[in-house]
Amino acid sequence: MGVTLKLPNVGRKSADELDQIVRSFVPSVDYPDGDKELISSEDGDIPRAVQAAEVFFSGMHYPDELFEWSPPTRLANLLKIDQLEHRNSLVDFLKTYDETASRIRSLAGCGRKSIEQLDQIVSSLIEARLSICGADSEIVPDLRRLLRGEFLSHISLASILELGKLKPEDINASESASIEELTVAEIIAGSVSSLNNRQQDILQRRYGINKHVTETLEQVASSYDVTRERIRQIEKKAKQKLETKRTKKILIGALEQEGSLEKLFKNRKIVSDEQISAVSKLLTPEERLAVDLAYGDLRSFLDAESVRTDAGWIQEQDLLLMNHEPEDLSGSLRQRIVSAIRDLHLPIRLSEIASSLPDYPLSEIKNEMLERLSATFRGDIVVAAPRLPSSVRYVLILKEA
Repeated sequence: MGVTLKLPNVGRKSADELDQIVRSFVPSVDYPDGDKELISSEDGDIPRAVQAAEVFFSGMHYPDELFEWSPPTRLANLLKIDQLEHRNSLVDFLKTYDETASRIRSLAGCGRKSIEQLDQIVSSLIEARLSICGADSEIVPDLRRLLRGEFLSHISLASILELGKLKPEDINASESASIEELTVAEIIAGSVSSLNNRQQDILQRRYGINKHVTETLEQVASSYDVTRERIRQIEKKAKQKLETKRTKKILIGALEQEGSLEKLFKNRKIVSDEQISAVSKLLTPEERLAVDLAYGDLRSFLDAESVRTDAGWIQEQDLLLMNHEPEDLSGSLRQRIVSAIRDLHLPIRLSEIASSLPDYPLSEIKNEMLERLSATFRGDIVVAAPRLPSSVRYVLILKEA
């Protein structure tokens, strides 16, 4: 390639075209694990492997599937142009990938970077489908080489033949299950498993997955003997790899199905900006990672799924029923009960507390006091609340005095 570029009137585009022509005549050879015994083109395993791949990719089309992965604007525009004359099944696209890449490369405004982005999206798409179906995502390069008509070793071909064990109905079921049936934890586990070992370890430690104890950048960096900035970069790259349009769609549905938003508003009507860190602990590690992948961060999640006011975020149904200013309802239920008690005089009556919190039923207020303040009651009177802050007890005693 380098020698070709030195010839007069030969540019990068011409060199690329020559490279594609050479590739079409000279198949690449794969020798995994030192196995140099090649499969003959007459071997019966090859058509069986191709058939398994065709079934595996059935129902998928080019370039529709690629748009699901949010390609950069320039690449998306190039795909739309190519789509006008070349729309076919994904498996046919994979079989003629070199031709398609060369065709797109010839379009105005296409550079080497766009082709590299296309190649990465194709590999990511295949890897994700393998992961969803429970297949080995390491076979992506071999699978692509097979469909391009290149030779594979016995070991590589045997791995692809495993796809033949997947029935079409099982593949279709896994597609629908990924949206309708899988939990957030299952989706996150499947997605993270597609990363390399280091990326997996860093994400799991940063979010506390499987350990329930989060680690700082410094702590993770120390174990790898690198800088915290390097760990931050690896974490960012790992998350970017998982932030596909399809994964976001699946995670958004799962978060809604499991009521993750409602968890954040547990025993409170409003989540203030200052409470973000506290309420995030109400989510599981997998839910926190899911929120970051699907929305960017917890604040963006609340912006998208609730209503933001000057006082904080409110669930839409609560805002519609609200008879008070949002500021009057801020804080957790426990905080508001404590504030209400501080403003009263002895003896403290449950009905008087409830009148200060009209947005909560009396039964919920009583249960919260039993659970969080260890309160005891005699009829309507609060006899004791040993877990009431001492400062509030002192105020009540001084008022009584």
